[in-house]
Amino acid sequence: MGHGKSGVTPVDTVTGATLKLIPVGGDPQAIVVTPDGSRAYELANQPSGLVTVISTRTGTILKTIPVPGGLGMTTLIGITPNGKTVYATLGTTIVPIRTADYKVLKPIVTGVTVTGLVFTQCR
Repeated sequence: MGHGKSGVTPVDTVTGATLKLIPVGGDPQAIVVTPDGSRAYELANQPSGLVTVISTRTGTILKTIPVPGGLGMTTLIGITPNGKTVYATLGTTIVPIRTADYKVLKPIVTGVTVTGLVFTQCR
């Protein structure tokens, strides 16, 4: 999926064709797809922190989740290898979101601007 100011544009990876634009709130900054490919999580940081959950099968918006953090700051989004938690960052704040029910968990304030996310699969 590509992203632009007015929405998210899915791309058919077989044909290279762009599909119907999916309008999302704010200014799209980053996108991550679940390991099973069923959902995309898009992060916007304007006018406020906002994660939009999109069904990759239908192109419909499933949920819009407000997230706290520093506006206009570095924005990243990542997902754990098991697909159970998405982490959205805005500035110095990392916001975990449980994918089963889209619940925002306790934000992690780092005190420094977050510039990357890395996940491992632990047993």
